[in-house]
Amino acid sequence: MKEGYDQYFDFKRTGKFASSMNKTAALMDRDKRSLEKIGIPAAVNIGNVMALRIKLAVEDKPSEIKQIVREYMSHMHPIILDGMVAGVLSGRLRMAKIAAQGIATRKHALGAYDEALAYYRKRMGLSTDDVDALKKTYSAKALKVVKGASDMVERKAQEAIAESLKLGEHVKDAQARLQAAMNTAGVDEASPWLCETITRTNIAAAYSAGNHQALQDPDLAEFHIGYRYATVGDARVRETHEEWDGFVGPKDDEFWQTHYPPCGYNCRCCAIPLFSDYESNIPEDYEDADDGINPVTGLDWGTPPESD
Repeated sequence: MKEGYDQYFDFKRTGKFASSMNKTAALMDRDKRSLEKIGIPAAVNIGNVMALRIKLAVEDKPSEIKQIVREYMSHMHPIILDGMVAGVLSGRLRMAKIAAQGIATRKHALGAYDEALAYYRKRMGLSTDDVDALKKTYSAKALKVVKGASDMVERKAQEAIAESLKLGEHVKDAQARLQAAMNTAGVDEASPWLCETITRTNIAAAYSAGNHQALQDPDLAEFHIGYRYATVGDARVRETHEEWDGFVGPKDDEFWQTHYPPCGYNCRCCAIPLFSDYESNIPEDYEDADDGINPVTGLDWGTPPESD
């Protein structure tokens, strides 16, 4: 294994190869963005409506604010869960495509999100039971994510109300204070970062998990020797992540225990698999066969979001 690893990296140290890795990372980022575009609008809408309901409750029923937060945040669970399952399946599919390019001597095929999941079931030959099993696997994690977000929003609201009562503020002042708290919490129309971030980050984590799961297949594990850390290669890459760009190491290297993407909120980096069959690995002029159209929606992938 070590011999094949050394041969591979002696063979592939060119700038063109590094560029192809960034292109592959960009393709993987595009996969995740296509799923984000499905879930984020729905999640943001939940946050906006919740913030409005909370604002109105200050005047008439302040005791119901806690219940309002829990009710609306609970609606986030199916969005996060289905996004995670779609992310896992998308990650598996992309890894199969990369592996098909990376190992020419072996062929490997994997035997608001309803349409996305239906697409992956059809493309990957999965049954409804297979998808339901994935939902069962990730349901507890999705609940934990939503509960953590809900608790934070609830705490911000309660702190704002307590401060208003302490100061004896009138209703309009209390509403303004509460709106500022919701802005800080990231759930109002002016600043919907919380709903966006938990949707985006958990899709990315699930996508990465799908990549990893695909590589556990015996047909791939035999040839899979390591990873290359790759950023998307644009101006929005964090400086620390840019420093890691291009790092190569065996799949059991300690580096991957702490640096396997996503590395933090909204991270778009990828760990590109490397195979010992180096002579038939991803060519320097590798281009994905995709035509720029999202197969789930049938629409153009569009312009990348400005936030990193």
